[in-house]
Amino acid sequence: MEKESISKKLARFNWCDKRFYPYIEKVLMRLPEEVCFDRVLNDLNLDIVSFEKAVGVFYPLTNSIKKLIVLNGAVLKKPDFQIIHTIAHEIAHKIIEKGESGLYEKEAEELLVQWGFQEEVEKADYTKTWLEGGGYKVGYEWAEKQKDLSEFEEFYDEWNEGELDPERWDELFHIADPLSIAAEMGVLGEPIDTSKIPEPENAVVDLDGSHDRGIVHGIMKYLKEKKQRALGRVDKAELTQSERDELFWMILREVWQKSERLHDNRIHQLTWEYSEKYPEIKAFTEAIMGIGELLEELDQKGGEPD
Repeated sequence: MEKESISKKLARFNWCDKRFYPYIEKVLMRLPEEVCFDRVLNDLNLDIVSFEKAVGVFYPLTNSIKKLIVLNGAVLKKPDFQIIHTIAHEIAHKIIEKGESGLYEKEAEELLVQWGFQEEVEKADYTKTWLEGGGYKVGYEWAEKQKDLSEFEEFYDEWNEGELDPERWDELFHIADPLSIAAEMGVLGEPIDTSKIPEPENAVVDLDGSHDRGIVHGIMKYLKEKKQRALGRVDKAELTQSERDELFWMILREVWQKSERLHDNRIHQLTWEYSEKYPEIKAFTEAIMGIGELLEELDQKGGEPD
């Protein structure tokens, strides 16, 4: 499928927050062509709209619109794999409509698997408890009070893409120290007898660790929102110079971290091998190493490098 033709047709969903467009495009690119064009983009009976939290929402739709896919803007603050899953899931509902078994959610997820979204389905199901539980709120509110979340930055891309392996998850969990955060926020994450009413009221049933994991996810959600707000303010030229400096170093750190993730031993060896052949590759590799050293200097000084 041609990406350009999809991008152009997305513009007709003019009551949908444009921040959803890249994600909708990614979903459509992975759908069967007949579904992408005939059942979504070229179906003038369908519209995709979005809303933020509000008392009421008004959409002046055309008379031809018979079906709506409605996306909540809050979804944009979740990990990317969750956004992809949500959009694909709602398109699946549009395709199956009432379904055949009455198990509409199950049928939608089964259709997603047929379309090749099994990984997103599994990740969404795996993280659902943590993303919706009380710990999630605790972690988010704790993060709001922090001036510096830089130690969580190196895990952001992997978290956002649902790619944290067990070893990296353990590293992030150790840095976050959810038990200490729970105590600081006045929420005790102690395993208790579930047959009894929790005493005191702020005790949390955490027999499977979901509350603690939710705390970590809440922190990362806040970090994503912080990035989105900053980038939005850049577009509107609303940042102060100190905020621009902070955002610049944050973005530079992301570039460096993404490059570092690609440098396992095999790729690292290949990079140096081809550096001898292509001066541009050598310059790029040396620049990435230089950025790493610059950021290390930043961390040591606790401010902008000289």
